[in-house]
Amino acid sequence: MSPIVPYHSATAKNGGEADWGGVPNGVYIINAPAPAASTTMQLEADGTAVTPDPATVNPLNGSGMTIQVTVSGGNVTKAQILNPGTGYQFHNVFNIPATTFDATNGTGYVKLILNGGDASAADGQAITNPGGMFSSNPPGATLSSVSMLDVLTVENAKKMLTAVDGALVRIDLERSDLGATMS
Repeated sequence: MSPIVPYHSATAKNGGEADWGGVPNGVYIINAPAPAASTTMQLEADGTAVTPDPATVNPLNGSGMTIQVTVSGGNVTKAQILNPGTGYQFHNVFNIPATTFDATNGTGYVKLILNGGDASAADGQAITNPGGMFSSNPPGATLSSVSMLDVLTVENAKKMLTAVDGALVRIDLERSDLGATMS
């Protein structure tokens, strides 16, 4: 996903990295805030400006999105959605506090508009998880205690034993790397 060229923060001046809300160049992984009340953005007919689209109504209920943002030369040069969360739409406007990027020097806000990057990403289209191996957390990653395991069915018991077997193999490999042998 790539953004439409973002706006500078309200307190920033045009120019170098120190003036852009105090956000230095770098790659940042941030948790996106709820979309701003200015709803979505649209490109003017003459193609010269991006302005709020008054026809759209934003539910303002987005949560859980994780974005990898690359800042270079006072601009967001790349934005990639790592976890789509729920309730977000393409062309939502994000007012991200500059302190999210740099807790000590950040001032003002960084405005970012998520553009779908292709013609199929229509204004107001929901951002959804496409599925696949590396989308979101795998089911086992949410387990916080052994008491949450359900072994009342044969299939679940086999899954648990497979997980335990995999953990023992990993422990064996770590021990062998350290010179220990299992007896």
